[in-house]
Amino acid sequence: MTTVLPAPIDDVWDRVQRSDTLMGVSRGVVTVRPVDPPQLPERWKPGRYKVSLRALGLFSLGEQTIGIEMPEAAAPARALRDNGKGALFPVWDHWILLEPAGAGGTRYTDRLKFDSVVPEVIAMPFVKAFFWYRQRRWHSMLRRKGG
Repeated sequence: MTTVLPAPIDDVWDRVQRSDTLMGVSRGVVTVRPVDPPQLPERWKPGRYKVSLRALGLFSLGEQTIGIEMPEAAAPARALRDNGKGALFPVWDHWILLEPAGAGGTRYTDRLKFDSVVPEVIAMPFVKAFFWYRQRRWHSMLRRKGG
């Protein structure tokens, strides 16, 4: 799923690397609470982070391990990978890919491969809606903070 964000790639990349951005773009649909370590780093570093997830603040989605990797990308592109796993999604391979997009914008792509313990006909619509929501939240966040 791809969108063009109204901000330069360096600004978007700075925000992608911040754990509070994950909380902000997920807020309202999925609540992420750190478990181990008990606090997420301000800026992501390669490593494993166990979190507890709740849907809509009501339903537990169990624990998930966020597996942060910072793969090399051909400049000026950038990439961050969450090669995680958890109770609901035993495979969660999420890539955030950034590329410049004319007039100072950034092409932002969420690429995901996952396996779920629930049937795909249930999991897929939720996952698609979640990533659509996240991208809308990115736009909203950039408008509020002026790019």
